Amino acid sequence: MQIVAIVTGISGVGKSRLLAKVMRKSQGQLLVASDLIADELSMRGERAVSRDKLRELDITKNQRMFAAGFARRADRTTDLIVLDAHVVIDTPRGLEPMSADVFLNIGANLIVFVEDEPERILKHRIKDKTRQRPVRDLDTLREQQTLAKSVAAGIAKNLEIDFHVISSGDVAALKDVLRTPGHIR
Repeated sequence: MQIVAIVTGISGVGKSRLLAKVMRKSQGQLLVASDLIADELSMRGERAVSRDKLRELDITKNQRMFAAGFARRADRTTDLIVLDAHVVIDTPRGLEPMSADVFLNIGANLIVFVEDEPERILKHRIKDKTRQRPVRDLDTLREQQTLAKSVAAGIAKNLEIDFHVISSGDVAALKDVLRTPGHIR
């Protein structure tokens, strides 16, 4: 059985760093939702947009582009596909939760929520000069993380799939959750 694992958490929590460490020796496939969306928009002849600018576009359209990009790029011959994604988008209009349907449509059967102390998330966001995230204070990041965790749990419940919460940087915990024979060492 193929595992399609969604690894989520708010921007700056360290998902990408954690996934790079865990997936380095993996037999599975790692996909990044923002890359799928940007690639799909580009393939359809739309102007190039950075991953940080995607939040400013129509979220419903982005979800369609995400699903189309996933369908096009997912390796259905591997037993493990890990998707670095968000379940709540910090848009200029406010926080917008993702629909469970988009995760149902790609066959997600596991959600892992990565969390950390808001103080550490804020430090990561300030230090990361490669990204253009909205400026948020500690209370806002705390609220955003609480909402994102609740949305992720709700999606898992709606889809009747496993849901796990792990701490940022906990390589062993993520390996354990994703462990399938021969795929994560």
